[in-house]
Amino acid sequence: MRANNHIRNVTFLCLTIFSVLLSCLEKPKQLTKEEVKDFARKLEISVSKRESVFFDNAIDRKELMKRAGLSAGKYAKEKIKLGTSVVNALSKNGTFELIKQYDKEGIWHLLFRIYENDNMALNYFDLELNRRNDEVKIADGYAYNVGQNFSEVLKDLYHQMNELETNTKEDKDKWLDLIPAMRKLVSQGKLTEALTIFQTIPPDVRKIKLMQIIHMIICSGIDVETQQAAVKEYKELYPGEPNIALLQMSGYLLLENYELALQALDELDKTIDKDPLLDFHRSICYKMLGKYDQQKECLVRLMDNIPDFENGILELIAVYLKDKDYEKAGPLVKDFRTRKRFNQNSLNLILSSYPAIK
Repeated sequence: MRANNHIRNVTFLCLTIFSVLLSCLEKPKQLTKEEVKDFARKLEISVSKRESVFFDNAIDRKELMKRAGLSAGKYAKEKIKLGTSVVNALSKNGTFELIKQYDKEGIWHLLFRIYENDNMALNYFDLELNRRNDEVKIADGYAYNVGQNFSEVLKDLYHQMNELETNTKEDKDKWLDLIPAMRKLVSQGKLTEALTIFQTIPPDVRKIKLMQIIHMIICSGIDVETQQAAVKEYKELYPGEPNIALLQMSGYLLLENYELALQALDELDKTIDKDPLLDFHRSICYKMLGKYDQQKECLVRLMDNIPDFENGILELIAVYLKDKDYEKAGPLVKDFRTRKRFNQNSLNLILSSYPAIK
């Protein structure tokens, strides 16, 4: 009996010592709100300058590889240059802007909007942050247009590619290298050229989810038949995927189904938890539906939230001029003239139809 008590006491003592030792181990400090805000500012500024080094270096490669189920040693020479991909894909008028930072279950997130002013292409990155060697890093992220985390994309790419029997390692790398080239052509509006590149890829590689997403993005702007075929193929390969709504929005606009496009916008707004820029897309839909009061409401609300959004200012000027509300149009025109980075030719084109104001 005494022996049993002694064993219990020794066991309890060991557990106590072990728990004390664990509590003494240094734990990574939680990120502060100020650190996250500063990191977001630096990231936004670097991309606006079309510099990718900060973004590339901010990736916590060790954590990302771990989540992707990839051996850090085996893939030690692989390069993850997310920042380079983003910068290369953005056109001159493209933007990468912070929507919000938020804390989810003790983990800080940054929600960025990627927007192309020339063709209204829209995407979001939800970046999950952590601390590594006392620096703020990107542990992972969710790409809304893909519907996957970055780590899941990596996992799918490497695992699915390695399962292909008809390609050598060099061939696989070659097909992966075509992705940024196709994205860049899409951002430039060269969709037919992008589709031509896509069609050179072997059929089994084209079935990979990321390739299918790119295929839908390309086809959404070519013609109705091509767009419908791409969506049908994606649904057959990946039924029930939630990211289809965002990708179909451009398709709805192409099909001139503005009611469905409005529904998609509302659903997206719920997912994002409010992005004021979506009011611009709503205004376009209402304009095409002939609902001009709703169009004006969206544009006024847009200007209240994003007063320096160039396309929104132009649309609101046009609305006021159409209503002959020169008192409201005048100050907007004057302000637009002072912004040298804005496209003054676009403003001149609008004003040419309304000679009452210059």
